[in-house]
Amino acid sequence: MYSKTAVVIFTRTAEEESRNKQFTVANKANNIAIAAAFIQHTVAIVKKSGLPYYIAFDKDQHGETFGQRLTNSIEEVYNKGYSRVIAIGNDCPNLTSGMLLDAAHRLETVSVVSGPAHDGGAYLIGLDVSVFDKKNLSELAWKSSHLFNSLMEWAEENELSYSKMRMLFDIDSVFDFALLCRYTHLHSSLSMYIQGLVKKLQDIFNIYKLRLLSLTYFSFRSLRAPTC
Repeated sequence: MYSKTAVVIFTRTAEEESRNKQFTVANKANNIAIAAAFIQHTVAIVKKSGLPYYIAFDKDQHGETFGQRLTNSIEEVYNKGYSRVIAIGNDCPNLTSGMLLDAAHRLETVSVVSGPAHDGGAYLIGLDVSVFDKKNLSELAWKSSHLFNSLMEWAEENELSYSKMRMLFDIDSVFDFALLCRYTHLHSSLSMYIQGLVKKLQDIFNIYKLRLLSLTYFSFRSLRAPTC
């Protein structure tokens, strides 16, 4: 149905992801395992959607800045003959295959689709090739709490049609991961894997510390994470 739409999964390898993000206070091996679980889960939901997809690992990315590497990866997918590209990362476990298909459906009638993350970023960006502005897109406020707003401002300034998806919670830190473990009730292979991993952590003090951090963070933010 959406033969001209493809997904690009823009991600680091699990090892590199674990060096840049801390999901648990336990140990390096578990941090890598959690990062790998997020990547595997993301690939699984994209496969389930039936949309063609490409994975842009860090070794395949080109450019000096995050924005340049992402826009180069998107351009490479356009060059394969696709008219619309949906770019996602690996850190939004509440993203579903149905939401990917919804984004693809919206791109049939609008030029830009974006999903806002709770921290001001974006967990999904869909672009029609007709509005792909590589230079200006690469200069947006990537990896900041202003990204989603800067993307919407870019679309409005250029009078582009766009559609906003519902906000989701992404996982960037030990606090976010603690909230995922405690407050979301996932019924998926990712959920079962993470729950099993948490139970197997051998350092009881670190488990207690993780829970304490989650409670402190939850009370401070008064934020309820969305469910799948």
